[in-house]
Amino acid sequence: MIKTIFLLSLVGLADSVYLIVKHFTHSDINCSIFNECDLVTTSAYSTILDIPVALLGVIFYGLLIALTIKKSLVSLLIISSIGFFASMWFVYVQAFVLESFCLYCIISAGISTMIFILSLILMIKYKKHETIS
Repeated sequence: MIKTIFLLSLVGLADSVYLIVKHFTHSDINCSIFNECDLVTTSAYSTILDIPVALLGVIFYGLLIALTIKKSLVSLLIISSIGFFASMWFVYVQAFVLESFCLYCIISAGISTMIFILSLILMIKYKKHETIS
């Protein structure tokens, strides 16, 4: 399961790197399903204190990769829960504030949700095993 989290984190990192490159080069995002990626990624919600959300995504996924390598389950659960709740906020903003969706943002939200669920399952299994031992 930790390998799956690692692989999902790599995909999330690639997704975030793509968005951050597009942000700093000011180039259009290839958005095949939704035509509103640029609207989302250039909105007031695309930065936090002038830091691009995509850069926070790079840091988030990089940290998850490091935590999976170290097999630090508690930290993995904490960081993945922060990412999950942040993703839910950004999906809410896309759906109800901007009324526009970015494919890459939705992919990232899906990945962070899967990582959170897997981290939770991993922690539950670890706690059960620890109790039995």
